[in-house]
This record gives sequence, C-alpha cells and structure tokens, in this order.
Amino acid sequence: MHILILAAFWIQDDGPPDPHSSPYILDFVKVLTSPPFNHSVTCVIPSTQRSWIGKAHLLPPSSHSFKGQQTKPAVNEQITDHLKPSYYDPNTETVHDTIPVPGHSRGTDQYWVLVPGTPATCVQLGLFHHQTLFPHSPPCSAQDFDLVVSGPNHGRNTTAAFALSSGTLGGALEASVCGVRSIALSFAFFTRDEGQELIREASEVGTRVINRLHTDWPQPSQSGEPFTGYVPDLYSINVPLMSGVSGMPIRWTWMLDNKWRSGSLYKSLPVTQNHETAGTKTEDPDEASVHGRSTAPSFKWAPSFADIWKTVEASPEGNDGLVIRTGCTSVTPLRANFEGLWGKEPFTGDLKL
Repeated sequence: MHILILAAFWIQDDGPPDPHSSPYILDFVKVLTSPPFNHSVTCVIPSTQRSWIGKAHLLPPSSHSFKGQQTKPAVNEQITDHLKPSYYDPNTETVHDTIPVPGHSRGTDQYWVLVPGTPATCVQLGLFHHQTLFPHSPPCSAQDFDLVVSGPNHGRNTTAAFALSSGTLGGALEASVCGVRSIALSFAFFTRDEGQELIREASEVGTRVINRLHTDWPQPSQSGEPFTGYVPDLYSINVPLMSGVSGMPIRWTWMLDNKWRSGSLYKSLPVTQNHETAGTKTEDPDEASVHGRSTAPSFKWAPSFADIWKTVEASPEGNDGLVIRTGCTSVTPLRANFEGLWGKEPFTGDLKL
C-alpha cells in the first residue's frame, strides 16, 4: 500500500539529538524519510530537554518583587516572551544561528528548527509560522499538514500518571486543539541497552503504525448515514525497545487511570546540603538563628516510580501500561479534552447549597 503524507510535522520533548536524553531522533527521522516510507518531514523541536512539561507554554515571570526579597530568579525563571530559534544540521550534527540559504552546503530541506520553548510552542510555530522558519520552502499553512507526530519520547508514556505530565503527549494535544491530527510516539526502554539496531526496529514499527492510523483514521460518513463510531483527536503509541518487537502483536489499549500515592516527585534536602548547594549566596544558618529566622528549604527532583509499577502489576488486562510489559506495542486512541461527568448521576440539575 502506498501511503502519502505530504508533510509530517515532527516534534518531541527531549530536545536535539543527545546520547543520554534524546537518543532516538536521528534514527527515527532516517526511517521516516527513507524507502519504503519516503515521507516529507518538517522538524521543529525544543532546543533543550522539556520532559514532564505537559501542554505548557513558558511565559515570563511577574516583575513584581516582594519587600525585602533578595533572591535572584533561578535559571529556569529567566524566561522572556521573545523566542529566537536556532537551526540544526542533522548531516553535520552542528547548530547554527542563521537560516540556511539555497545553495549552501546545509540543504534547506534538511535542517531542523530548535525552539527555546516547549513541545506545545514548537507546534504553534511549526503550524502557523512555517514560512518564517523555512522561508526558502514552498508556502505551507497549518491545513497543509496531514499529521503532527510528537516523538519518539525517550521512555514510555503509559498510564495517566505519566501521560498527564508528558511533553510528548502535550505536543500532540496542542496539535489536536489546533485542528490537526496528531500522534504521540514513545519508546519504552527496559534496560540501558539502546543500540541502533533496537532503535531502528522500534522506529520501523512506529512508522508502520503511524501509516496505518493515518490511513484508517475514523471520520463521520460523508453520505449522510448515521455515524455510530468514535473519532479520536490523537493516538498515543508506545513501542517496547526490545529485539523482536516487529514480530509482536500491536494492541488497542486504554489508558490506565492511576495515581501518585506514597510520596512526592521531589525530596527535601538537609539544611546543610541546602546551604552548600543552593548555588547562590545564602544567609549563614547560625546568623539566621540569631535574627530569629530559619534557613529556606530546598528540594531536588527525585521521583520514585514504585507506585506506578505496583498499579500496573495489579491492573486488569488491556491497558497501555500492562501491554507494553508483555513486549507488545500499545496504541491508545484519545480525545483532546477533559471528559466531563455532567449528565451522569449525581451531576444533573442544579447544585443545591
């Protein structure tokens, strides 16, 4: 079957190619653009890792400061409302500040745009400012894109606890809200053996699934006959990064509704460690106690996934988290909204106070 995607728009949340945080990008794009797929691809991705950021857009912090406040903004708070992209050449693996021009050794059809923003921001710029980012390419509006592919994410995006925080899912949701079909693609690794053969096999499986979903995307009947099915806004694909995955089943799944229960995603640092590692000039603890003030606590990103694994192990069959643990690829159809409970008991009529 010949599947034509005029322009597949690709984003992800792990940033540009990096052996640790973003090891899948180059191989996936090579598979997507090579025979037998031969898709046309536009790449707009964050310039740095933006995992766990959901469908956020980064806005500058308030300029208001409280009386007596001396703490300078942290690095991740130094955000402005101006974005200046850079340009990545996947052939030389180099980054440039200027847009490639026709005839330059960096071909205008090959470069990727690196945006100092989130996956959702990349979607906005890629869909609505394509001509600005790629001035030497033919004009292209948001309606000219057949599909937005967000990924492949470095790690699984299964179960609600992960998916609701995912920048990869967030990018796909942003595209859906913009009226463009989208697919979030994630590779679930089980060991740190992430060789190119495994990545290529997972990329080929992911691309074949993307092709089928795009071709068979449900849509209401054009003949006027009643349509009784469901039309997804987006799909979430999770491919296990393991040898032989191409021979394993590809299963429709539902997203496991699980919670973080036993602890925080952060751990608090001891006061002494806080004092030594804060990175800014802090008040001496002894001096602070003399003046009747305590030292400010600090926290470190240190998520524990034990809760999540337990909920998956105890869950019924058919959900995304359990399916990928069997070595099968998971495909979850989704709608880009918060499903409401209005009209279902007891949420009917008026709320009585």
